[in-house]
Amino acid sequence: MVLIKLEISESNLLKLKDKTKSLGFDKIQDYLNYVIEQSISEDEEQEPSEEDEEAVKRRLKELGYL
Repeated sequence: MVLIKLEISESNLLKLKDKTKSLGFDKIQDYLNYVIEQSISEDEEQEPSEEDEEAVKRRLKELGYL
């Protein structure tokens, strides 16, 4: 793991502490890693390619839905 310095406001730190405890995380670090991982995985869930969309349309047409 890499150590970084993060500057945040005191009010955000208090909110992070509360959120961390309420969600059952032991440390703010654990919660922030979770949030970052969720954000990255959402970014990785890309929209289907044009090729995928065409394949779905062809299949729906074959099944009589289009």
